[in-house]
Amino acid sequence: MSPVSAIYWTIPGYLIFWLLFAIAFGLFIQRIYLLFCLLHLGQKEKRSERMGHRIKLVLVDFFLQWSSLKHTTINDLAGIGHAVMVWGFGLFIIGYIIFIGLGGGFGLSPMLSQFETIYFSILDIAGLFVILALVGAAIKRYMVKPERLKASTEAAGLALPLLLISMFTLILLHYCITGFGYAGYQVSASLPPIGAALASLLTEIGVAQGTLVAVYKGVWWLNYLIILGFLVYAPRSKHLHPLASLPNLLFKSLMAKGSLKPINLEEARNFGVSKIQHFTWKQLLDLYACTECGRCQVNCPAQLSGKVLSPGRMILNLKEHLLEAGPQLLKKTADRGLIGEVVTEDEIWGCTTCRACQEVCPVYNEHIDKIIDLRRNLVLEQASIPETADGALRSIEARGHPWPGTTATRTDWADGLGIKTLAEDSDIDILYWVGCTQALEDRSYEGVSSYR
Repeated sequence: MSPVSAIYWTIPGYLIFWLLFAIAFGLFIQRIYLLFCLLHLGQKEKRSERMGHRIKLVLVDFFLQWSSLKHTTINDLAGIGHAVMVWGFGLFIIGYIIFIGLGGGFGLSPMLSQFETIYFSILDIAGLFVILALVGAAIKRYMVKPERLKASTEAAGLALPLLLISMFTLILLHYCITGFGYAGYQVSASLPPIGAALASLLTEIGVAQGTLVAVYKGVWWLNYLIILGFLVYAPRSKHLHPLASLPNLLFKSLMAKGSLKPINLEEARNFGVSKIQHFTWKQLLDLYACTECGRCQVNCPAQLSGKVLSPGRMILNLKEHLLEAGPQLLKKTADRGLIGEVVTEDEIWGCTTCRACQEVCPVYNEHIDKIIDLRRNLVLEQASIPETADGALRSIEARGHPWPGTTATRTDWADGLGIKTLAEDSDIDILYWVGCTQALEDRSYEGVSSYR
């Protein structure tokens, strides 16, 4: 018998079930609506082209977890663990919808009994793999402590332990629901394997039937409460990213790598970004999708060279600012700037725009466009630029290259080496393009000259 169909203190179980669901779902929708409104603070941006291709990318990167698995190495197996947790709990979520939502809430449990046996058998095995992945994640986070997982206080101190404990508890409750339920109602079966084995053990021990039924109902309702609790908590915590990562993948940039978005000088209301609402809605969605995995930070040459820029920390600071200032912006009671308060100029100019952060990001966050937009505002609206960059730009304007002082031309380095230029012979298979530094910087030029 489904615990929902029972009477508790003269109150029908169905009333308790749907009242709890209404409260939890209402709080969930309330938060999702706020997050959606905050996205609408951003500027318009078209990301709906080639939708068929986008859906294919989602199927590969999200459902097959290629975005996590492609970063797996012998020294870092986190991608496999993450994929196992996603697949495993994906199966559990489907089970919750079918057997708790439809079976319990709508009284369809008797119709699902045969399918339940098959599906719960799958969940029994999947649960073991998820437990192994959870143990591995806990060891890596709290014992191995790799550099990239030096995360925020929330992630290390509250959100992650709560997630690990909740997932582990839900799996144990799944086993207990089957075990105590079968034993309490004297169901003799060999499947699901773990649940049935637990039922046999409880029967052999000789636990009273009334106790077994009471525990079964208790763990069923506890399981339901934890699911509803996580529904309320997830969009209010670090674990917002499971909800945002799928749409973030769907609307990822399909532009060629390294391409810059042009500014419409005639229609632009502002040049670049100086406030959170100057970002596009997709750039704001990036903030929700960040997993705090730390991959961007440990692959950033600016961070590795000792500069203050951390791509991941920048994303998290922007996210915190959006969630803090966003509600006030919706009410039009605040209009706080970003540069110098949320993101420093040293961070903005520390980026080499190499895209290493974007290449390793499992949810395809677009860090570089944000930094470029912040730079555009500094240069075009605030006339602020580092002295070194200012000298290079002035030299490009005057000479066509960034190096002041040199009297060489772009092809002087090749004199006497028998190297043809494209102007001399255009019927070629391979073109060697020599950049400004190699062709004009004194040290490089002298190095080539020594071979003459």
